[in-house]
Amino acid sequence: MHQFVKMELVLSLIATFILGCSDTLDYTKNRSYFKAKKTSLDYFNEDEVFIEQKSSFSKNSEYETFMISNAKAGKKLEMDIYGCNDVHCLSATSIVFHDSSFKYILALKKGEFLFSEPSEKIYTEEFGYDCQIKVAAYWNLKIDTEYIKIDWQMLEAEELCEVYLYK
Repeated sequence: MHQFVKMELVLSLIATFILGCSDTLDYTKNRSYFKAKKTSLDYFNEDEVFIEQKSSFSKNSEYETFMISNAKAGKKLEMDIYGCNDVHCLSATSIVFHDSSFKYILALKKGEFLFSEPSEKIYTEEFGYDCQIKVAAYWNLKIDTEYIKIDWQMLEAEELCEVYLYK
């Protein structure tokens, strides 16, 4: 009986040491990416452009903005996506391209652009346990008009896992 009490005490001390020397925290990894397979706008005279996401789909704004620019020409256009209320942006109602002064405006209505769900699987990497991926946007966008040719893929997501840290 005396030996059993000693063993129980030793196991209790080991468990206290291990649990007392570790913390659990939530750790997040960004899984977002943007692929511009094609971007051609007459506004830039076929020059190479740079695209930057200016707003986050996770904020549920009235519209989401991308900046399209050409450093060589010193030109910039904003592209605002209106009505994107779902992950695949199938609910989008219009896309408006404009310069900062709104002297140049080109509005596209539904039917002049196509959002679709990508077929690729979203990349995850369980780097802890109890992992979740939170996806704010995951879509393909195709525009094929006289003035604009776009083929983009967008993923805005983060992966959240619980991780043990040992001291």
